[in-house]
Amino acid sequence: MWQGLGELLILHLEHNLVSKIHPGAHIKHCEQLQLSNNKLTKLTKDMWIGLNNLQHLHLENNDIHQVEPGSFFHIKPTAWLHLSNNKLVEVSGNMWQGNTAFTFLYLDHNEISNITPGAFSHFDHIHELQLSHNKLTELRPDMWAGVGRLEILCLSHKQLTTIRSVAFTQLTFLNILILSENRILHIEGNSFPHIGLHSLILTGNELHTLF
Repeated sequence: MWQGLGELLILHLEHNLVSKIHPGAHIKHCEQLQLSNNKLTKLTKDMWIGLNNLQHLHLENNDIHQVEPGSFFHIKPTAWLHLSNNKLVEVSGNMWQGNTAFTFLYLDHNEISNITPGAFSHFDHIHELQLSHNKLTELRPDMWAGVGRLEILCLSHKQLTTIRSVAFTQLTFLNILILSENRILHIEGNSFPHIGLHSLILTGNELHTLF
């Protein structure tokens, strides 16, 4: 289908009915692939073979509920991964097997209720992690194991009620923390011991007493 387009850098396929991608279906020099608003339900480890220069992968607004281990192995240069508005229920380290390059990871507007210990530990240089509009009800320190250099974390629009003092101890480089539109009633002392934290957003919670 893409014969003669060997120098193509950007490919927009959003708002189609794509439900399956055959191995090697894309061109090797492509740097940005837009597949948002399609009918994908599952990501497999052979989907992106040949996409060796991909930097931006947009998969938002599909129906993705399953990610095979190693699904992103063949797109190691990719820095931006958009998986917003899908149907993921859990995040585990197996999802990212073989890829450590993601710098901006967008998982907002899914149905995520669990993040397994060390789920993001593959990423050595992750800068921003978006997890708003999911179903997490608690935050554990082992969720962030291995991502100590994370700078921006968005956890808005959930059902969080308590922030424990150990919740963010792994995130020593955190600059921006967004906890707006939860149901937070209580924040334990020393919950934000981050020297570099310059923006803390707690808008739209249920806090009654300060200090």
